[in-house]
Amino acid sequence: MANDLLAFSVDEPLRRMDEHVNAKTSIGRIPLARKRPGKQVTTTVSRRSTLFTRFALAAISVLVFVWLSVNVVKNDTSRVDDYIRNLVHRTSQPALTEPMKVASYIGEAGNVQFLTLAVVVAFWIQGRRRDGLVLAVTILGAGVLGNVLKLCFHRARPVPYFGLATPATFSFPSEHALMAICFYGVLVHLANSHVQSVRIRAGIWAVAVSMTLVIGFSRIYLGLHYPTDVVAGYAAGAAWVSAITLAERFAPRFLARPST
Repeated sequence: MANDLLAFSVDEPLRRMDEHVNAKTSIGRIPLARKRPGKQVTTTVSRRSTLFTRFALAAISVLVFVWLSVNVVKNDTSRVDDYIRNLVHRTSQPALTEPMKVASYIGEAGNVQFLTLAVVVAFWIQGRRRDGLVLAVTILGAGVLGNVLKLCFHRARPVPYFGLATPATFSFPSEHALMAICFYGVLVHLANSHVQSVRIRAGIWAVAVSMTLVIGFSRIYLGLHYPTDVVAGYAAGAAWVSAITLAERFAPRFLARPST
């Protein structure tokens, strides 16, 4: 009996101490468990915001293209087109003409496709097969889209400046502008998916936007396109890029990437 009382007097404080420690440990873990839902909510909101932005960009781009195409068919844009063309041509400089020819050459569909092939090969070597597939599908689709739209509208080319030959294809929309925004736009999307630095992301955006705008402006400067052709090319390309990035988001695992 004395032994039992002695054991009870020793074990009972130890048991209470264990319960006290376990209670503190459990309480300390509660905040950690509560942090996870917050992170999930933040990630969900970010993804929904990105999806909304892409849907909005696609919708706005389609509306802009439709508005331009209707006015081009009615020939309501000729006055604005001629005014901008003449204004740009009057301000042309010999020192600027050659760089504009180079920019236009870089934006040729064949050259963009060659650059795409080189980048796709680089992606595959790095093991980024999804990125290569996304870029390839984007550029191939952009080429088909541009040619189909040109055949649909049959808009004649303006008279080029600087003694350049008139291209054999139709004018509306500008395939250079369409291909440029698709190529550089998707490259920005793919590159920024692997970049965390805000400064580097901003630099990538700056280069992509600059190249896209310079290529489009070169077509107006050289007289190879009407301004509305270039804007329509940008609109069609932006809609196509938005569609590709949205499809990538909802595609099967072999194509889709985690949202950033």
